[in-house]
Amino acid sequence: MPIYFMLFNEEGRLVDYQVITPDLSEAAIASYRERGYIERSINELFVYINPTSGEYGAGYLRDPETGEPVSAKPYESSKVEIADWLYDKTSQEIKSIENAMTLALINNDINMETLIEKRDALVEEYKEALEELAEEGEDANNGEGNNGSGNEGENEPSNNDNPEGEEIVANTTD
Repeated sequence: MPIYFMLFNEEGRLVDYQVITPDLSEAAIASYRERGYIERSINELFVYINPTSGEYGAGYLRDPETGEPVSAKPYESSKVEIADWLYDKTSQEIKSIENAMTLALINNDINMETLIEKRDALVEEYKEALEELAEEGEDANNGEGNNGSGNEGENEPSNNDNPEGEEIVANTTD
């Protein structure tokens, strides 16, 4: 009968499991235990490997005190993730409008003013959404600048993204 070894992180989330044949040497089995693996039943393994089980549909964690499975709380997006999503969405929409502006210039179309107004409205919506995030109690960067990635300015729009020179507040986290 196989042996089921599971490795959990500090939060109690299953990060690895190994199904070991019983004919493995005692030294090899001991090395798994030394690395923090815990021998559990196949039924318990199935509890932890199902990511949609549990009370909240977010899987189970291993309680570090009792060793029992407990329902994981559902994932909630951080303000940084929301701000990044807003930036990506707005950038894509602006790029689409600017492509339409390029076509309008080529075709001597008179809708250029409408396209500029549309783009400016998107920029304003983006700024307002970021301000709402900041008003909820912490700023969009969660007080960490660029989240420590060392990539300041990586998500900043280029001059091509903003030909009129309006200020676009960009989230600079990754």
